[in-house]
Amino acid sequence: MKPLPATPSARSILSLAIFILVVAGAAARYLFERSISPGEIAAPFVAFVMLLIPYVGCGYPDVGAMYRKLGLAGPVGAVLLLATVTLPPIVALISIRGISASWLAAVGLVLYGAALAGFLRWADRIGPPPNAVDVLAVLCAWLPVELGFLHGLWSHGPADPSYLIGKTLSLSVLLMGYVAIRPLEGLGYRWRFRLEDFGAAALALSAFLIVAIPIGMATGFVVWEPKGISWTGIVFRGMAIGLFIALPEEILFRGVIFNLLQKWTLGRYGPYPALVASSVIFGLSHLNNFPYGDMRYVVLATYAGFCYAWCYLKTGNLMGGVLTHMGVDLIHRLYFVTPPNS
Repeated sequence: MKPLPATPSARSILSLAIFILVVAGAAARYLFERSISPGEIAAPFVAFVMLLIPYVGCGYPDVGAMYRKLGLAGPVGAVLLLATVTLPPIVALISIRGISASWLAAVGLVLYGAALAGFLRWADRIGPPPNAVDVLAVLCAWLPVELGFLHGLWSHGPADPSYLIGKTLSLSVLLMGYVAIRPLEGLGYRWRFRLEDFGAAALALSAFLIVAIPIGMATGFVVWEPKGISWTGIVFRGMAIGLFIALPEEILFRGVIFNLLQKWTLGRYGPYPALVASSVIFGLSHLNNFPYGDMRYVVLATYAGFCYAWCYLKTGNLMGGVLTHMGVDLIHRLYFVTPPNS
């Protein structure tokens, strides 16, 4: 095995900086179009940009290796890594709400990072992944966002960046856990798109649409309603869906959950029990997507999970599933509407 680089390459640093500047610029444009003054949410915006560094950076092997060296240095390194992730949102929270109104939430965010570090160290003492404590670690990172505990936490006036901050915070915490502190082999998070990824994504997207559109329309879950959106609007929506819906869910459900289950259950039936189980978990996670969550959504999301997991299994990389996931969500938003449940 090649030794880990001491520091990321200049190429990776430049690429990461450009990537983050483009995303930050797109977010600033979104705020400008909605007449939201940057001064109103300056601190949350800075926190969001700071969180993009580990969130995006872990997809670069040499940046991930730098985090891993620190994470494997011992408890101090693990605490330092999680502190760098949780501190910017805490500072942003205090700056917009004041210490007296935000101290309890700030303490909660500190405990959020500390609990994950504790679970990961506990799991390490038991043995390599996976073991039962890994389940607690994943739930610790995922449930606060899934159950809406961070909803509205960073809202200020007409602006509420809580979704973006909560999403990037939870995934950055999870990545620090399974890239740096307790490295999980086969995570598959690499910013490298290959022809194989595009081919797998095209097959998976076709397989999903051929089945899901007739079922969705027959059951009334989706209604045909094309929207007139400019090409720039499509690109903007595609980038937002890819970075803040598709990528987080692929990291969590395929890179971590499917990966852990596959290592746990691998036997005479190969990876398929883990594929089915992770897809069902993915489908059930959509039940609380009010006001759209019902069993139709669960069934379609479970089938989508099969398609995304197949991409991950086929390529060993998350990017095929991210492309498929982005295509599914973008087509839904461009051509269909889901009526809310009564």
